[in-house]
Order: sequence, then structure tokens, then C-alpha cells
Amino acid sequence: MRYESENILVQKMQEGTYKWKDYIRHHSRELNDEYERYCHFHGISPEEEESAERFMDMREQQFEEALKHGDA
Repeated sequence: MRYESENILVQKMQEGTYKWKDYIRHHSRELNDEYERYCHFHGISPEEEESAERFMDMREQQFEEALKHGDA
């Protein structure tokens, strides 16, 4: 699997070329693994775009919480 830079991923998201599932798949092995664990834990399909959206929403909430507590 070929992973892409954050800049390229953001550009493709903005263009509408990628959706969240594509973003995750092309980001990094670590993010893919985290996503697979999240889907397994929640009993949802990693093949569904809605699952990818839920995962990214969860990550955004975690980031916002970390910012509030000075951990990011």
C-alpha cells in the first residue's frame, strides 16, 4: 500500500476525490490498524463510509479533549 502525505490527502478531500474511508486507507498503517480495531470493537463494517466518518468524528473529539487539557 502506498501512503500519501497529509497535504495530498487534504487536497484530495477538498477536491472530493477522497472520502474519509479513502483518507484513512491512504494515511498510514497505524491509522488503518486503529480504524480496524475501532470497527471491530464497535461491531461495524470498515468497508462502510459511515464507519469511517464515525471513526474520524471520534478522533476529532479526542483531539479537542486533549487540547482542553493541554495534552495536544
